[in-house]
Amino acid sequence: MELTQRYDLALKQLFLHPEMMTSLIQEFVHQPWVKDLDFSSLQTLNAKQTTDDLRTRENDLIWKIKAKDQYLYLIFLLEFQSRVDYFMAVRLLTYSGLIYQDMLKNKAQHAIRKTLPPIFSLVFYTGEKPWHAPLSLQQCLNAAIPDSLMKYQPQIEYLLLDIGRIELTQYTMPDDSLMLSLIELEKARNIAEARAAIVKAVDRLKGKVDSLKRAFYLYAAKAAKLPDRFSDVEIEKLCEGHMLPEKMERWTKELVQQGIEQGRQQALSTTRLAIHKIYKKIYARDLPYTLKQQVDNASSDELQALLDKIVDQTLADEEIV
Repeated sequence: MELTQRYDLALKQLFLHPEMMTSLIQEFVHQPWVKDLDFSSLQTLNAKQTTDDLRTRENDLIWKIKAKDQYLYLIFLLEFQSRVDYFMAVRLLTYSGLIYQDMLKNKAQHAIRKTLPPIFSLVFYTGEKPWHAPLSLQQCLNAAIPDSLMKYQPQIEYLLLDIGRIELTQYTMPDDSLMLSLIELEKARNIAEARAAIVKAVDRLKGKVDSLKRAFYLYAAKAAKLPDRFSDVEIEKLCEGHMLPEKMERWTKELVQQGIEQGRQQALSTTRLAIHKIYKKIYARDLPYTLKQQVDNASSDELQALLDKIVDQTLADEEIV
């Protein structure tokens, strides 16, 4: 599994916890109806409660929560890719229709009462590029449609959380906010900021259920792009012991050193290939065996010396052997 896929899965697993959804809604959905929600009733729809069509996208979650005397359905879409889905509103329209269709198919109480519950759509975007897609289906429609016809078109809007562009000063969050830790990690620009965010997250997770701790630790490891060398249990122990930030610094140094070594090896290969090509172009034949052995085993400085020697002797109309 690629690093990006592991990150996607880790973030999804984190938002399968009611505590994360509670933090998200209470702190970022500033709507009057939020005060009517019973967060203790939050539950995800499992495979048996959704149609096959609703299970086609792995990163989309559907929650339901009590709001006074009815349920509110929450479509929560995790968007990771750098390319923005311009017609996101169309996708959400399809989801909403499928949810209602599934209710009627299963003869829910809504069908008996001849009323349907509300649906709220939220897109959680972590891509690098700013989100530029329309936030409503109406904005996707042709502007030339006359008003007399426009009123018959479907209407749907969604709330966007573009994590990379969120200004935390615009939101009021408690000191132990898990969403705050998540955003700090997502917005970390260097290893020092990522380390500081993880240290804060570990403190905020004290007293939380173990499954939430594990999910957050795994997400933190993937968000910080750490090597996939330790098991989930080992990552959890590193976080609990405040050792993960220190490991991050060491891993970063190792990656830098590996990059330097890879670059050096690539440079050597490029220089060796250049010598072979230059010699053949000048003398119309391959390198002599003894000279080839020298080239294949030479260091960077020795290769440069050989290259200089070929050039000098070519200018002197002599062949190097």
